[in-house]
Amino acid sequence: MTVEPAQRATLAALLGIDTIGEWVALRPLEEAQRVLNANGIAAAAALNGRQVLEREGQVWKDALQHLPDGTLVKGFAMQFEREPMTVARDAPVVGADTVEVLQRVAGLSTREIDDLAAEGVIEIAARKRC
Repeated sequence: MTVEPAQRATLAALLGIDTIGEWVALRPLEEAQRVLNANGIAAAAALNGRQVLEREGQVWKDALQHLPDGTLVKGFAMQFEREPMTVARDAPVVGADTVEVLQRVAGLSTREIDDLAAEGVIEIAARKRC
């Protein structure tokens, strides 16, 4: 859990301690967050992957999304109200656009790109020719 530096004095006075870790360790995260928020201290639990999955649909509702086929995928940490972001497809594989970018942007030849790949400097998922 994190607390803004400007709110640390308020926290110390409220809890009678110097570090938030001491206090949070003695209670469930949801309770700690609720008490801090109720007293004007912005705080939120930092969840690991398992905890996010356990709370699907409860917290960070946009952090996990479902593709049209129902597959659960990583979504967005935040969302726009007027134009919500959605996940429409899987992310490209690592290196999917490497050849095209190196040719078009960096001006490298196919031979130069092949040499970089052979040396392990870059990763290429599929050969694309421009």
